[in-house]
Amino acid sequence: MGEILLVIVVFIVFCLVCHSFLRGFVKNKLGSDWLKSWGNRLYYVQGILFFGTIGTVLVLYLLKVSNTLTF
Repeated sequence: MGEILLVIVVFIVFCLVCHSFLRGFVKNKLGSDWLKSWGNRLYYVQGILFFGTIGTVLVLYLLKVSNTLTF
């Protein structure tokens, strides 16, 4: 049960970090109206979920290799 909670927390943290960095980038490069379209918003959310998933898998792999996390 503890591992599942760890995965959820790590995933949420990575998603929030990606969102905070990408939100400013999108507003500066593409304009503030870019996220008002549902197609663009879906593309943005998919990117955040992708990077959150990759970051979570990377952290869990590093914890497994260093024998900090056993499952």
